[in-house]
Amino acid sequence: MSGAEAARSRRHGAGGAARRRGRATGVALAAGAPGRSSRRAAAALLLALVTALVGLVGLVAAAGPAAAHARLESTAPAAGEGLPTAPPEVVADFSEPVSLAPRGLTVVDAEGRSVTAGDPQVDPQDATRITVPLAADLPPGTYLVSYRIVSADSHPITDGWSFSVGTVRPGGLVDPGADDMGTPYSGPAAVVRGVAYLGLVAGLGVAAFVVLCWPGGRSRTTERVVTVGLGTVIVAAVAQLLVQGLAVSGLPAGQLLSGDVLRAGAEGPVGQAIALRLGAAAVLVAVLPWALHSTERRVSREVAAVCVLAAGALAVSFGMAGHPRAEHPLVLALASDALHLLAMAVWLGGLATLAVVALRPPRVEGASPVEAVRRFSTVALGCVAVLAVTGSWQGWLQVRSVAALTDTTYGRLLLIKVALVAGIVLVAAGSRALVRRRIPARPPVVALAGPGTVADPRPGVLALRRAVGVELAGALVVLAVTAALVGMTPARAAYAPVADASVDLGGGRVAQVRLDPARPGPAQLVVTVLGPDGRPEPAEHMHADLTLAAKGLGPLTVRMDGTGEDSRWASSGLQLPSAGEWELDFTVGFDEYDEITAEARLSVE
Repeated sequence: MSGAEAARSRRHGAGGAARRRGRATGVALAAGAPGRSSRRAAAALLLALVTALVGLVGLVAAAGPAAAHARLESTAPAAGEGLPTAPPEVVADFSEPVSLAPRGLTVVDAEGRSVTAGDPQVDPQDATRITVPLAADLPPGTYLVSYRIVSADSHPITDGWSFSVGTVRPGGLVDPGADDMGTPYSGPAAVVRGVAYLGLVAGLGVAAFVVLCWPGGRSRTTERVVTVGLGTVIVAAVAQLLVQGLAVSGLPAGQLLSGDVLRAGAEGPVGQAIALRLGAAAVLVAVLPWALHSTERRVSREVAAVCVLAAGALAVSFGMAGHPRAEHPLVLALASDALHLLAMAVWLGGLATLAVVALRPPRVEGASPVEAVRRFSTVALGCVAVLAVTGSWQGWLQVRSVAALTDTTYGRLLLIKVALVAGIVLVAAGSRALVRRRIPARPPVVALAGPGTVADPRPGVLALRRAVGVELAGALVVLAVTAALVGMTPARAAYAPVADASVDLGGGRVAQVRLDPARPGPAQLVVTVLGPDGRPEPAEHMHADLTLAAKGLGPLTVRMDGTGEDSRWASSGLQLPSAGEWELDFTVGFDEYDEITAEARLSVE
């Protein structure tokens, strides 16, 4: 070979190596810079999604809003009331419209035998009232009334009270104001919701990360993950149908697949929501994995529109069977909940993909995720902003007061969730700063590390991977807390305000008055008498009545019984018919010559 030929050969070899390095670098940066085109695409996708959500919730709104977690407000006979003769019927009034579950209102005697003379009915003129006729000439005894109703947000609620006929010591109400007010199968329902959320993260979150941040990450693996995630959503939807059927029907778990359970689960808002969820998930299973596996860098507008609409319908279906369905305005509540879920799915899906695939050292599949990391930093910031706005709105809807936030299980758990999210956001802020400082927008040279992979020469990736792992772990905990909150009585419904008053009886004696809860419905009035030394002072008898002058109610006689301590007297069978400023007039008798009449004002919310 001549010297000239050798020189040409060396130049050709050097040029070929340079071209190979150029191709390697091109593969590594296949994701491309964010650029105006990608930002426009992301903005267009968000606009299309919001438009689809507004259209979907507008259709759902035609069903009409209602309120959530109905509360028993009054009964006839009253809880714990003793009657000289048997009543012709039992009446239960709730705070909001309800629907009856199978065996929705039952009345049994001390032996457990039914004493009703017909089926319970929801009053056609007033959906907050349920009545059931009783058999004639009930003998003296104590009778237990149990109810099973479904509130507007699809949660079944069971509770009850007792009354007596004749000279029998009356029973008491079965704590209707407790935070854990009987919601059967609440534990399994929370687990099913958690699984559905995980499926949403894998099915929509991972897909959104690949489409928005890492087009070079399309692969068979991504296709399988998305398919499994959407399949999990479908399985969880069927499981929710069965759990709801058991809770509403009151049947044992052994009849899980019976026709009665299936019919009970498919009725009402839950059945509608699950039908929408199954349809939307089926469409996404058919279209989304194929679109991700497509060799084309861009998906057609038609396919993108179908995916956006189906994703919006999938997110709306969760709110249709939960608290948002019962809020006002309905469209805003459903749209807020859907955006909250989608932002959560995109954020967690991106974190999971970064932690498991994109930042895996020392090799990265398919293409360098440098630009994916930087793009996701911006996407995650947007998701956090959406979560903050929608979460604040939904929190206000479900809480409404500081006292409800701190004095209920729902409120305290919500505070824990907020603290966890705040911690995750701090870690995320550190991750974003790390990306901007230590991971360059353009890595120098990317050398081939093997078939289909490239080496990862960037500094700071290990530290970023640790931070992403912490974010992901915290987010999964938040996901579990969210699944529990969705099935709980909202703080505004569970909160039971208490009215206290201290009344001077003269001679250094004081009466401490407490009304618990201070809201319409069943309540208990307790009066404790203290002597001049601050110690309980015995009294022989006590009489009381309540008057709400603003609404012309009263005086209502309050039966006060001793509690075994002569200084403490408690009401029996008290039902407050309305909110307002009630005036309590009571008389305390210490002996036949020492009797004091006093009054107190109690505010009922």
